[in-house]
Amino acid sequence: MSSQPNLADIQELLATCPGCGGADLVEESDRNDIYSCNTCGLIFTNPRPSEQFVQQNYCEGGYYANFKPDDNWLGMWRRRIARVTRCVPGGGRVLDVSAGIGTGLMLLREQGYEIHGSELSTEAIGRAKSLYGIDLTRGYIEDLTFPPAHFDAITLWHVFEHLPYPARSLPRLVEMLKPGGHLIIAVPNNSQGRLALRPGKWSLSRARRLEALVDPVPYEQTFSEIHMIHFTPASLRHILENAGLEVREMSHDNISLRPSRGKDLKYAIRNLGARYLGIFMHKALFVCARKPS
Repeated sequence: MSSQPNLADIQELLATCPGCGGADLVEESDRNDIYSCNTCGLIFTNPRPSEQFVQQNYCEGGYYANFKPDDNWLGMWRRRIARVTRCVPGGGRVLDVSAGIGTGLMLLREQGYEIHGSELSTEAIGRAKSLYGIDLTRGYIEDLTFPPAHFDAITLWHVFEHLPYPARSLPRLVEMLKPGGHLIIAVPNNSQGRLALRPGKWSLSRARRLEALVDPVPYEQTFSEIHMIHFTPASLRHILENAGLEVREMSHDNISLRPSRGKDLKYAIRNLGARYLGIFMHKALFVCARKPS
């Protein structure tokens, strides 16, 4: 990939919302290509990288091929998997979408779960096989061929914001869940509640506040995080409930690689604020939603 790509060749412009299909769009920031939808409130990047650019980006740069998980990495994943096993105790069949190198699946397998995973990156697929002996299926959610009502849980750890059309992918995810099964999602938190402790941002215009929360796409980098959608608690809840799911928990995803007593206390306090006051100040959201039985 060229260090200075021709944007006209690697971008696509949306005329409708990728969440609800509505055409009542608002340009929030031409600096960071931020749009919102007046119909459902979703915030998204527009124009955005093309599908070809995204797939190439995730399959080059050597990030996964050279990645070596350490104790901090394993600790973070153990904390995440503990939340999965609380939602789905006692074993079961789990699908991890865009599973990376498969660390979460490895930990679930150790606890007796039947594991399945998908991934776009060919480097990650190879690394999951070499590290843990896990075979991941390559493709998007819509490419997966699992039968309906197949999984007790489906997890997407910081994946949902990368999907080009999350509302199109959700019906397929719901279809693959068993009645009573759980969809577990973690995404970046783009709520303006994150600016609560940054008083210098309070007096800014809405556009400038959004720019403080939503970064531009780093087209010049190889293997960069490409976020298509920028969820708030309200828009995430809306899109899940619109797909027929019951949101059972919405709190924060503690993604710290190096936890400490101070960080754990701050995380616990912020989770209390999220659950009981609806104030979401942490940088990542966690949601557990259930398919009605």
